[in-house]
Amino acid sequence: MTDETYWTGLGHLLRLLSGKWDGAVLSALATGPRHWSEVLTAARSHPPPSARPDDDPLHLHESVLSRTLSRLEREGLVSRVEEPGIFPKSVTYRLTAKAASLLTLLTPAAEWAFDLSEPARSPIDSVGVAAH
Repeated sequence: MTDETYWTGLGHLLRLLSGKWDGAVLSALATGPRHWSEVLTAARSHPPPSARPDDDPLHLHESVLSRTLSRLEREGLVSRVEEPGIFPKSVTYRLTAKAASLLTLLTPAAEWAFDLSEPARSPIDSVGVAAH
């Protein structure tokens, strides 16, 4: 892999996952197909790391979820299936094979990042610099 291919691919990956709620939505769908309201409930139960501790986890607004699902669908990570002949409309969302392969690749990266966030990191001296 050339440097150009690497950096282009990495940039595309970061753009794919640039939305605040992308991880929570993909995680919600990782267990299988869900209706819109089920995605909302599951995503709200796993707020993104960028949420402040004092934030209300219910701050994922319905319009934000709709935009997130639409964007992930355009990117080919989520498929939307509307059940024909059912009133009111019954729509389910599911991960595509592309998203499933992405989550397989991200699992070790998530474990690595979690390990970095452990409090047992290098001690910090009084100046705020890691001790060696």
